[in-house]
Amino acid sequence: MKTTSSERDVPLSKMALQALIELRKVSVGEYIISTREGHPVRPRNLQNMFDFLLTAAGIEHKGLHVTRHTFASKLLAKDASLKYVVHHL
Repeated sequence: MKTTSSERDVPLSKMALQALIELRKVSVGEYIISTREGHPVRPRNLQNMFDFLLTAAGIEHKGLHVTRHTFASKLLAKDASLKYVVHHL
Protein backbone atom coordinates (compact mmCIF):
# COMPACT_ATOMS: atom_id res chain seq x y z
CA MET A 1 0.00 0.00 0.00
CA LYS A 2 1.25 3.47 -0.83
CA THR A 3 1.94 5.94 1.92
CA THR A 4 0.57 9.47 2.02
CA SER A 5 4.05 10.81 1.21
CA SER A 6 4.26 8.61 -1.90
CA GLU A 7 1.14 10.12 -3.49
CA ARG A 8 1.77 12.47 -6.40
CA ASP A 9 -0.26 14.90 -8.45
CA VAL A 10 0.52 14.39 -12.12
CA PRO A 11 -0.46 17.25 -14.41
CA LEU A 12 -2.27 15.99 -17.52
CA SER A 13 -2.71 17.53 -20.92
CA LYS A 14 -6.24 18.03 -22.20
CA MET A 15 -5.74 15.09 -24.56
CA ALA A 16 -4.59 12.78 -21.75
CA LEU A 17 -7.47 13.86 -19.53
CA GLN A 18 -9.97 13.26 -22.33
CA ALA A 19 -8.48 9.79 -22.95
CA LEU A 20 -8.93 8.93 -19.26
CA ILE A 21 -12.51 10.19 -19.33
CA GLU A 22 -13.25 7.98 -22.34
CA LEU A 23 -11.56 4.97 -20.69
CA ARG A 24 -13.61 5.53 -17.55
CA LYS A 25 -16.81 5.30 -19.59
CA VAL A 26 -16.00 1.72 -20.63
CA SER A 27 -14.22 0.55 -17.48
CA VAL A 28 -15.66 -2.02 -15.13
CA GLY A 29 -15.51 -1.39 -11.39
CA GLU A 30 -13.41 1.22 -9.66
CA TYR A 31 -10.26 0.88 -11.81
CA ILE A 32 -9.78 2.64 -15.13
CA ILE A 33 -7.63 -0.23 -16.35
CA SER A 34 -8.95 -3.54 -15.08
CA THR A 35 -9.78 -7.10 -15.99
CA ARG A 36 -13.18 -7.89 -17.51
CA GLU A 37 -14.35 -8.69 -13.98
CA GLY A 38 -13.26 -5.27 -12.68
CA HIS A 39 -10.19 -6.49 -10.77
CA PRO A 40 -6.80 -4.76 -10.93
CA VAL A 41 -4.59 -5.90 -13.80
CA ARG A 42 -1.61 -7.95 -12.67
CA PRO A 43 1.71 -6.20 -13.34
CA ARG A 44 2.93 -9.08 -15.53
CA ASN A 45 -0.16 -8.85 -17.74
CA LEU A 46 0.24 -5.08 -18.05
CA GLN A 47 3.88 -5.61 -19.06
CA ASN A 48 2.80 -8.19 -21.64
CA MET A 49 0.42 -5.67 -23.21
CA PHE A 50 3.13 -3.00 -23.14
CA ASP A 51 5.50 -5.46 -24.86
CA PHE A 52 2.86 -6.11 -27.53
CA LEU A 53 2.46 -2.38 -28.19
CA LEU A 54 6.22 -1.84 -28.33
CA THR A 55 6.64 -4.69 -30.81
CA ALA A 56 3.81 -3.35 -32.96
CA ALA A 57 5.51 0.06 -32.97
CA GLY A 58 8.92 -1.44 -33.81
CA ILE A 59 10.43 -0.44 -30.45
CA GLU A 60 12.76 -2.71 -28.51
CA HIS A 61 11.61 -4.21 -25.19
CA LYS A 62 11.47 -1.79 -22.25
CA GLY A 63 10.15 -2.17 -18.75
CA LEU A 64 6.89 -0.36 -18.12
CA HIS A 65 8.58 1.81 -15.46
CA VAL A 66 10.58 3.48 -18.25
CA THR A 67 7.46 5.51 -19.10
CA ARG A 68 7.86 7.34 -15.81
CA HIS A 69 11.44 8.23 -16.69
CA THR A 70 10.43 9.29 -20.19
CA PHE A 71 7.72 11.54 -18.76
CA ALA A 72 10.26 13.15 -16.41
CA SER A 73 12.71 13.66 -19.27
CA LYS A 74 10.02 15.27 -21.41
CA LEU A 75 9.07 17.63 -18.58
CA LEU A 76 12.69 18.66 -18.13
CA ALA A 77 13.06 19.17 -21.89
CA LYS A 78 10.09 21.56 -21.70
CA ASP A 79 12.02 23.57 -19.06
CA ALA A 80 10.09 22.33 -16.02
CA SER A 81 12.14 22.84 -12.89
CA LEU A 82 13.86 19.82 -11.39
CA LYS A 83 12.09 20.54 -8.09
CA TYR A 84 8.71 20.42 -9.88
CA VAL A 85 9.54 17.15 -11.67
CA VAL A 86 10.82 15.43 -8.52
CA HIS A 87 7.79 16.56 -6.52
CA HIS A 88 5.25 15.40 -9.12
CA LEU A 89 6.75 12.02 -10.02
